[in-house]
Amino acid sequence: MDKKERDEKSSIINLLLSDYICLNDMFFDINNEFPNKSPFLNAILERQGQFYSLTVAFLIGKVEDLAHQSILEDIAYTILVSTRTAKLTIDERAKLIMTAWIEVFMKFKAKGFFEN
Repeated sequence: MDKKERDEKSSIINLLLSDYICLNDMFFDINNEFPNKSPFLNAILERQGQFYSLTVAFLIGKVEDLAHQSILEDIAYTILVSTRTAKLTIDERAKLIMTAWIEVFMKFKAKGFFEN
C-alpha cells in the first residue's frame, strides 16, 4: 500500500471513529435522560452505536480476525468512555483511539500475527 492509499484509509477510519464517538455520546445522553428504558431498548442502542462504524473500519483496515476485532472494540470503548467528559474534540478523541490501535497493531506485528 502506498502512502496516498494509506492516508486515504486513515482519513476514512478517522471519520468512522468520529461517527462512532458521536453515536455513542448520543446514546449515553439518551440513557441519562431516560434512565428507565427497557433493557431491550438499552441493548439495541448500545449495539447500534458500537457496531456500524467499527465494522466498516475493520473492513477498510482488513482486520478479519474476530479476536483482534474484539480487542480493538474494547480499546475504542474504553477510550470513548474515559474521554467522554474530557475537554477534547471528537476528532481528538478519534485520534486517541487510532493511536492506541496503531500501538496494538505494532504489537501484533512484532508477535508475527501479520505478514508484510
